[in-house]
Amino acid sequence: MSRQRAVASFVGCLAVLGGLAGCGGVRLQVPTAHETSASATPKGSSSLDPSASAALSGYEESWAAVDEAGRTGNYQLTALSEHLTGQVLELITQNLAVYRKNGIVSRGAVVLHPQVEAEGLNANPPTVTISDCVDDRNDLLYYASSGKPIDNEPGGFRAETTVMSELAGTWKATSDNIGADGTCAPR
Repeated sequence: MSRQRAVASFVGCLAVLGGLAGCGGVRLQVPTAHETSASATPKGSSSLDPSASAALSGYEESWAAVDEAGRTGNYQLTALSEHLTGQVLELITQNLAVYRKNGIVSRGAVVLHPQVEAEGLNANPPTVTISDCVDDRNDLLYYASSGKPIDNEPGGFRAETTVMSELAGTWKATSDNIGADGTCAPR
């Protein structure tokens, strides 16, 4: 999960993925065509536990689901509930519904730099905490009908912490916090 990105709303401040980055304007960020850096490994380790690796893949898949939903304007996309749950899913679908209502889609590329921060594989449910420095500088919003950009102000680097939980054999984003522009630098 975007996630998320990353926040300003049409009518004031709005949380995306549990994070609040700003107020005013028309800009809401939803991740788009993401890339992942090659450094997706836990801090201090050169290899991942198979469960942590699966959680990291689930994290990337959650971003891909939000990406697809943002590009298509489909806030009811099945892939969202396959990779996100709880408040994370609720906030994303609410924001995507606002996009759809206002005829807005996202385009561009978000670059991910995920690392496994902590593993709670013996917890019930098992959890893996992933930290990231999400680069959304090329993620812009457009009017779907005209293709015209809403603004041309790039995003930035946002610190993100996501808890992935293994639920019924699937790793899902269950908690997420995205910071404002400038809250991290890529590793």
